[in-house]
Amino acid sequence: SSLFSVSAFNLDWSNRFATLQSFARYGVPTLIVTGVSFVILLKRYTRMSELSSYEFGQLLLLLFTASWMGWFLCFSSGWAQYFATPLFLSCIFWGYLLSLVLERLSARSKPLFVLLLSVIALVMLTRNVQYYRRYSNGALYEVAGYMNARAKRVESYESELFFLLDVPYTYPPFEVHAELNAESYSNVESSSEYVPDPDSSHVVVGRAARAWGLYSELELGGEFERVAQIGEYAVFRRTEDDSMSLSEH
Repeated sequence: SSLFSVSAFNLDWSNRFATLQSFARYGVPTLIVTGVSFVILLKRYTRMSELSSYEFGQLLLLLFTASWMGWFLCFSSGWAQYFATPLFLSCIFWGYLLSLVLERLSARSKPLFVLLLSVIALVMLTRNVQYYRRYSNGALYEVAGYMNARAKRVESYESELFFLLDVPYTYPPFEVHAELNAESYSNVESSSEYVPDPDSSHVVVGRAARAWGLYSELELGGEFERVAQIGEYAVFRRTEDDSMSLSEH
């Protein structure tokens, strides 16, 4: 399928360069810990000529992590979420390396090392909390309440909205998602404009839809009119759906 060729087996050279840049930002620590763990395991095998079942399990995880990184670099579309699996697995090896370091430290140095790790963890946690507070999406709950009170059926590309809706909702078809991916990563122009589901009374346009250029034709008028702007979310109502128009403000 087109989505497979864009997301899972993308051979476009410009995309490979962009993926390498992304990997340089957040993938290098995973590469380092995987390589170091593999060297330690190889040295142990060279010295003892065999691996225990525990070490064999480590080897399988290392090979799986390395193969996933290889796929990410050579064939993926380079999205950060596709790197979540090796990133998660690398935490196991970070823990393994830290345990080896602790074994080699003196009794006096161990508390200082643990304190240093605690400070680093606290700094990272504080930065994450600040980030999520800065980009907290209070408007999401407001637009969900707006839709629950007014809409018959909602269409949106903002999947985070669906968890809060009590009314029927729909997401653009798979073919639309595949076409958007192909257009973005392979420079393939869309053959036609997407028309929202005919049964939808409202369309909610947020960050994801704007990033992909979806629903841009709604701004031009026609079947839909903008009835609200709630934070980053623009709410459009189908103009022929007059049964709900009296409650729109």
